[in-house]
Amino acid sequence: MPHSKINTRKAGFLKPKLMTLAVLQSLSAQTAEAATINVGGPNGAGCGLSAAILSANTDTTHPGSSCVAGSGEDVIELHRDVTVRNEAINGDIGPSGFGMPTVTSNLTINGNGNEVSRLQGSANFGLFSAYRSSLKLANISLTNSNGRAAVSGRYADLELD
Repeated sequence: MPHSKINTRKAGFLKPKLMTLAVLQSLSAQTAEAATINVGGPNGAGCGLSAAILSANTDTTHPGSSCVAGSGEDVIELHRDVTVRNEAINGDIGPSGFGMPTVTSNLTINGNGNEVSRLQGSANFGLFSAYRSSLKLANISLTNSNGRAAVSGRYADLELD
């Protein structure tokens, strides 16, 4: 929990009701337990990488997929290679110029040694982008981004492991 200062010269003294409210607010600010979202393989056969990212971003099950709902700081487990086509998002590569939806929540993608690549011959686009979030890519190969940055972030923490 962030440490905050109170200017006691202006605040005077804190009344018991305000202290009780502050304690209740800090107790209700508990973080949600992270969800593990599987892509391919057992318990994730109908969950694609795009839908998994959207489920993690929104903490809901993405419509039309078998992805579990995200919850807090999620982990996506890849159990197969993923080829990104330029149709990845609503028929195009999305406004960000990246094949996957922009990550907007704190997320780890564990590749388990698998590869994410752009489909050979498709339009030029990057693979992952993050905005106001944290994105960690672990044990994953990113290939064929065709001169574009494979991973990009804006106001984001990026970690490649």
